[in-house]
Amino acid sequence: TSGEIDELLQYTAYATDDDGDKIKYYFDWGDGTGEWTGLVDSGETISKSHRWDSPGTYIVRVKAQDEYGAESDWSNEIVVEIMQGNRPPEKPTRPSGPASGKAGKTYTYSAFTTDPDEDEIFYLFDWGDGTNSGWLGPYNSGETVEASHSWSEKGEYSIKVKAKDINGLESEWSDPLVISMPLSIKISSAQKSIMRITINSKNVHNLGLVKMKICKANQRDAIPTIGYMII
Repeated sequence: TSGEIDELLQYTAYATDDDGDKIKYYFDWGDGTGEWTGLVDSGETISKSHRWDSPGTYIVRVKAQDEYGAESDWSNEIVVEIMQGNRPPEKPTRPSGPASGKAGKTYTYSAFTTDPDEDEIFYLFDWGDGTNSGWLGPYNSGETVEASHSWSEKGEYSIKVKAKDINGLESEWSDPLVISMPLSIKISSAQKSIMRITINSKNVHNLGLVKMKICKANQRDAIPTIGYMII
């Protein structure tokens, strides 16, 4: 008498015919649909299954018809309650944390998501180097989770995270955070007071303050350190 969306529920019925005629049954599922069975012997129990695609209350009933078209009255009604059922967590936020660093040093990243059923959540961080954090948790829906990792080699890596609820339903992957290990700055040319500087990172908006020492050609003394804000 109850179930979840898309759950296959089975119902049975039987009737007898005074003339011993074969009988078929019509199941009315209460959602605007119904279906006939094939002919069976009088008194034989028949089974039929159905799925509902929306939550709600449905009235199920059945009637019989003999092989010559004579019909019975409707059976007693069965009230069926269909519930929403379990849903997966929402897509997690993009991981938050340093966008650049040094190989071999440990950095911490965070993310969070919510579960539409308020289930507890596990998180899995993919570090982009062929390793992952393993499932962490469980955490409350909406609670921020942190995980730490170090990269052994220089390069660019894409960090992403996914979630699953305590019933095992998984979210999609988050948008990736691309990081650089390490950040490199290259001065490719210098003419008088003009220099061309290349920053080897896709995440320049996250770099903050970059400090450099600028030297004149053939001179050892450096011009005092100058700070540049990357925007």
